[in-house]
Amino acid sequence: MEFIPEVHQHSAGLILYYDNMNYINLKKYYSETLGQSAISIIHLENGEKTEFLNARIPVKDRPIYLRLYIEGRKSWFEWNYDNEN
Repeated sequence: MEFIPEVHQHSAGLILYYDNMNYINLKKYYSETLGQSAISIIHLENGEKTEFLNARIPVKDRPIYLRLYIEGRKSWFEWNYDNEN
């Protein structure tokens, strides 16, 4: 993905979507608190939103690879800059 967010309302990423009350979102966005682009995970379960701030990571404004793995009832996201590591 090539995306450079300029304000905190801009975001792009991957969503594992069940319905409008249940999803998980890995997003790249502009973090005002970090003063730069970052990635984070937002989880909505039964309409209750949780943002995992301990998983928020500052990232460079260059192409980034995002992946979603699903194995049965288990799922996880991965990201990197080179599509290998």
